[in-house]
Amino acid sequence: GSPQYEPNTYHPEAGCSWLGVGGNIVDLAGDPVSGILVEAGGALGGVEISRLSLSGTAPNYGEAGYELPLYDSPIESNGEVWIQLLDQANLPLTDKIYLQTYDSCDSNLIRINFVQNEN
Repeated sequence: GSPQYEPNTYHPEAGCSWLGVGGNIVDLAGDPVSGILVEAGGALGGVEISRLSLSGTAPNYGEAGYELPLYDSPIESNGEVWIQLLDQANLPLTDKIYLQTYDSCDSNLIRINFVQNEN
């Protein structure tokens, strides 16, 4: 079920002047995993993106929720921006996940939930 595209409901004051990615991180048993670094990078609209968050800091998405603002309005792109999970030593826990974004206020929140795999 990831990614899901939906309107920005967690920042009503920003309305359509916001584009971001958020979600929750859980282990194999479905338990929240806080303290995971979530990095976003790339470029949107000619603006370089470099963001970092920590799971557990955005409870709207779940107990191990994260959120990364990406841009100040919805913008269409395909594979220009990515997110990745990192451990506390900044080593990758996932590959980079390249995002598609849309120029629509109905899709300015990209929800991506991570579930630990068996590896």
